[in-house]
Formats: sequence, structure tokens, C-alpha cells
Amino acid sequence: MTLDFLTAISPLLALSVAVLVTMLLTARARGVSQSAWAMGMGYLAAMACVVWLAGWVLPSAVGHHLHVGALLQIDRYGLVFAGMALIGGFVCNWLGLTYLAKLPEQGDEFFMLIGCSTMGAVLLAFSVHMASLFVGLELMSVPLYGLAAYLFFNRLSMEAGIKYLVLSAMATCFLLFGMAVLYAASGTLSLNELVHSTMARSMLGWTILGHVGEHPAVSWVLLAIAMMVIGLGFKLSIVPFHFWTPDVYEGAPMPVTAFLATVSKLAVFSVLLRVVLDIPFIEPRFFTLLSVLAVFSMLGGNLLALFQKNIKRILGYSSIAHLGYLMITLVAAGGMNQGGMVDIGESIALYLGVYMLTALGTFCVMTQVSSPWHERDAARLDDYRGLFWSHPYQAASLSLMMISMAGVPLTAGFVGKLYVASVAMDAHLWVMMASLVLGSAIGLYYYLRVMVVMFLPARHSPVAMLPAPPALTGGGVTSAALLCGIVITLITWVVGLYPTPLMALIGHF
Repeated sequence: MTLDFLTAISPLLALSVAVLVTMLLTARARGVSQSAWAMGMGYLAAMACVVWLAGWVLPSAVGHHLHVGALLQIDRYGLVFAGMALIGGFVCNWLGLTYLAKLPEQGDEFFMLIGCSTMGAVLLAFSVHMASLFVGLELMSVPLYGLAAYLFFNRLSMEAGIKYLVLSAMATCFLLFGMAVLYAASGTLSLNELVHSTMARSMLGWTILGHVGEHPAVSWVLLAIAMMVIGLGFKLSIVPFHFWTPDVYEGAPMPVTAFLATVSKLAVFSVLLRVVLDIPFIEPRFFTLLSVLAVFSMLGGNLLALFQKNIKRILGYSSIAHLGYLMITLVAAGGMNQGGMVDIGESIALYLGVYMLTALGTFCVMTQVSSPWHERDAARLDDYRGLFWSHPYQAASLSLMMISMAGVPLTAGFVGKLYVASVAMDAHLWVMMASLVLGSAIGLYYYLRVMVVMFLPARHSPVAMLPAPPALTGGGVTSAALLCGIVITLITWVVGLYPTPLMALIGHF
């Protein structure tokens, strides 16, 4: 281990130290506030390391990237996704403080688990080898099994944890089998070496000559890639691997649902994009399959969300649709783009960043009105009936998040969808473009329905808004989610009105 290696993995080291410090503090004296602050400082240190690497280390490095053996590659691509994962983990950390402060029992382990899962997401962003990819994916996923079932006294939480454990294990089997087949066919587990391996060059030559499938190893490689896409498709919850999503979202504690909807999706999509870009001999029929999955995800996710009366389930199904929108850029990046005016990498980073912010902003408001001691979180539409008349600022924030997810002009969500639509037009993906427009039109209905409920006259309910007064008034740890919500709302609003600075920052990377 050299100084260059330590410099390259400094964000991971910062998070690791924070987890260890939190563990020692918990052993000395339990307290959710001190654990949240210890992990929060770790997230800030890791973000500082990312900025340091991007601004000072990489510009002077050979090829503008650093290698940690054959496993990790620290480049601007990975730093963008790692930075977004750290921001998402940081917000979920404070949401956990607000949520767990309502428990009479201490829940310090929550913050360590979130920190470990965020480390896995950062590791995925830097992975260029099947071994590090698998370690990162499991480091991110295994803590989520416990986090989903963290409220062990809650039936829905236990059900969410068990479902996620069983189905995630099945997806891992598909992923490992695909890696094994790919190694048998190409002789390497490194994504960078696939281009240079003798077998890969042979297969690439046959693909260029138009004899796809005639080389014995080509069929095995396509099978391997298909198996890996199935495994990663589960983590992304794209159709038809989406059945777990609404149930796990509904049953998991609110901060955990926020993490599942944002950080885990972002990290896995960064891996899928690397696989598509780094394997040179994927034939067009594979991208045709991805196009079909994207269309089904866009339309299926929005149609299923129409019939939901639980905001968590609505967000679960809408996340399926949003991943379908993102897969447009994946298909374009796979070789169908003929050189349009919009950079695909910028579009992916912008859309993922905007979606993460709007989803986190939604969960900030929902965390404030939820309590871990109830049988369920405050997630039904009726729980938010009349919210505007009792807490107008929270209602305004949630309304902005909804119209941003719907892609209404002058919001950050509109800017993200505009760039994705531009990629689709440049790549001449007209069917996918039509699906994006139709899916967005369908989604407008259920997003606006959430807004309408908040402005209806309030009515008494034995469940609705019970935990709201102590959470929404702020003060102490209960104001953490409120502060995060205010900051995210302002960012979403400003980006929608003036996206140029954000695009310039992303373009710099």
C-alpha cells in the first residue's frame, strides 16, 4: 500500500474512520445524536476528499486518473457518482436522526449501517473489476437487509427486510453466474482488460465483420452480460424485476426508503453504465433488449402508480419509471448515438442528481410527519389531507418536489427530462422518446393528486398527522429533517430557474 493508493481511496478511508469512531462512541455511551454527528463529520470529510481529488490530484495525474491495483479506477466519472452518493448518505443520516429521536430506545447502530452502505456505493462508483464490483455491491446491500427490518417490532418492517434479503440473494446469484461465464469466455475479470485480451479482440473482430454468434465465445459473453443485467436490474427495480420495490419501500423505515430510492439506485446505475461502455463487443440486439425494458419500465411504472393510495408505493413505482427514462441515455451511450449536441454523460449525471434531490426532499417532509412507534409511517394520501392549512411551508416544499418529479417547466425535474429527451432525439430513439412523453403525461396525474390532497380541508383521523406537531415545530434533533428539506427545496427551485451553473460544474467533470 503506497501513498498514492491511500490518496486515491481517501474518501473510503474517511468513511471507514467515521464508522469506527461511531462504533467506539456507541460502546462508551449510547446516544443517537452523538452517533449522527460522528457519521455526519465523516461524510463531510469524504466529500472534502472527493473535491480535493477532483480539483488538485487528478489534473496532475497521468491520464487524469488513478489506479488502485486492478480493482479501482479513480477518475472524474467515478468522483461525480461518488460525490452524489455521499450527499445522499449525508441527508439520510440526518433523516435517521429525526426519525429515531422519537424512539425511547437508542438506535445508534442505524448510523453505522448507513455509513457502511454508503461506502459500498462509493466503492461501486470506482470499480473497474468484477471482484471490486461484487464487494461493493454486497457492502452496500447487506446493511440494507438489517436497515429495512430495523423496526423489528413492526410487522411491515420485518416483511420488507425478509423480502429484500431473499430476492437480493437471488439477484446476486445471477450476477455471480454472469461474472463466472464472462471470465470463462474472456479470460479476465477486469473491465479495462476486456478490450485488450486476446479472446476479446478475436470476438470484436468477428462482431465487426458481421459474424456475430459464429465465434464460439460470443454467445457465452452475451449470456454473461444478460445474467449480469438481470442481477443489476433487480437492484435498479426495472421491469420485470420490480415486484419487490413497492412492498420494501412501504415497509422500510422512512430514512431507509430514502436511501434505497436514491443512493442505491445511483450507485448501481453507475456500474451498469461502466459495463456497457467498457465492453466493446456488445451487439445491437442487446441494446434493443434494453430499449424494450426501458419502454416497459417507463409505461409500467407510471401506470401502476396510478392505482396507489400510499405515497411510498407511488414513489416506488415512479422510481421504476425514472430508471426507464435514464435507460434512454444508456441505450444512446451504447453506440446508437451519432454525435448529437447534448453530451450523454452530462445528461446522466444531471438527471440522477436532480432525481436524487427531489426524492430526498420528498422524504424530508415525510420523515417529519412519521413515527417509528406506529404500525406504519405516515405515507397514505389521507395522512397529508389538509397539510397546507396546518403546516404551509412543508406543504409548499412537498408540492415543489412533486411538480419537479412530474417534469413541470421551471423546476429541476424539467431540466433533467429535457436533457434526456435531447439525447433520445439526437440518437433517433423515437419510440423511447414517445414513451417518455406518454409516461410523463401519466405521471402528472398521480403527482398532482398528492398536491391536491394537501390543499383539501383537514378532517380528523386517528392516524393522520399524529406525530406531526413535535416533528414539524423543529427544535433539537427533530429539526434535522426540516433543515435538510429547506436546503433541498431551495436548490431544486434555483436549478429549475437557472440550471447553467450546475451544468457548468457537471461539464467540468
